[in-house]
Amino acid sequence: MQRNVLVVDDEAGIIQAIRRMLRAEPFHIHEASSGDEALAILQRHDIELMITDYKMPGMDGLEMLDRIRAMDETIPVIILTGQGDISTAV
Repeated sequence: MQRNVLVVDDEAGIIQAIRRMLRAEPFHIHEASSGDEALAILQRHDIELMITDYKMPGMDGLEMLDRIRAMDETIPVIILTGQGDISTAV
């Protein structure tokens, strides 16, 4: 059974890298390049895990997390960043 995973990043190369890492798993990977696009996908699909970048133009990963929690607080969310510091991570 395939599980729906949503990967959100404004850099296509990062999405492709995550897709390659997960290719051996039974996941159907949905891709979004912005928070608004991700929210639209969440309304149309039963997403079981979301992996998102923290720093994106427009809606950042934390704002998107707040909006997702308002829609469905059970979806696990992993926030990635290459630019954060310890206080941001905590």
